[in-house]
Amino acid sequence: MNTQKRDLCFSTIGTIIPAIIFGILGMGGNNVPISISLQNLVAMLIFGLMALVFIHRSVRINDEIITVISLILLLLTLFGDGMDGVHRWIKIAIINVNVAMIVLPITLVTSYNLLMKKKVKYALIIIVSIAILLFLQPDASQLMGFSIPIIIILYDKKININSILRYVISLMLTCLMILSWIFVDNLAPVSYVEGILGLLNNMSLILLVMGIISLILIPLPFIVFPPKEFRRLSICIGLYYSLIMISTIFGNFPIPFMGYGISPIIGYWIVFIWYINMKCY
Repeated sequence: MNTQKRDLCFSTIGTIIPAIIFGILGMGGNNVPISISLQNLVAMLIFGLMALVFIHRSVRINDEIITVISLILLLLTLFGDGMDGVHRWIKIAIINVNVAMIVLPITLVTSYNLLMKKKVKYALIIIVSIAILLFLQPDASQLMGFSIPIIIILYDKKININSILRYVISLMLTCLMILSWIFVDNLAPVSYVEGILGLLNNMSLILLVMGIISLILIPLPFIVFPPKEFRRLSICIGLYYSLIMISTIFGNFPIPFMGYGISPIIGYWIVFIWYINMKCY
């Protein structure tokens, strides 16, 4: 790995470490078992090392294959048992993974690439299908986090798409978002997942404020330091993370990186590979 990539990797990784650390502090200070509180840190180290290997080898992605796999994984969630009518997870061994948090960041990349390659019909079918599946799960947070960036991408002047079709897709995504919030699920929050900020608040107001600041750091590399050739796309990825964190104010949704759950960490490392390679292209 060259010096530029190495320095960029460590500086970018540094933006998610604080949230994970504050999550561990919040769980530990509220008697959450260490087997739970340390899982995010362990996942970060394991998948981080794997990501560094792929970055070193400059692996290229196949947009068509990744979009299809993402769609299939999201579809499989509907066939699981779910919880209180909510179907967002696939069970692997003893771990439930939140599929949307893994696949949506990189799906934003592949959808953009397909649109840029003028595979508009294919890309739009995938986009609408993903939005419908997120609505059916239901997951208002992920649907909003996916749809708003996609709408912004559709209005990129570099993408050649019929204006009427652009308006129709945008309207469809907007309607699904509104409906998802009207019929938002009533899944009860878990203190160390959706309520992790509350655990920090139980310890001290200073820890709560610092925890919130650590969450703000997460999307900053994508928004403030985007790759020159993919500025809009990178900002949209940062916007995805911003939106799913903001949505936790209005509903019982997982707080990524800080709350218990390795799925957003996996999703982050996947799109991290893309980000580093595009920055150093």
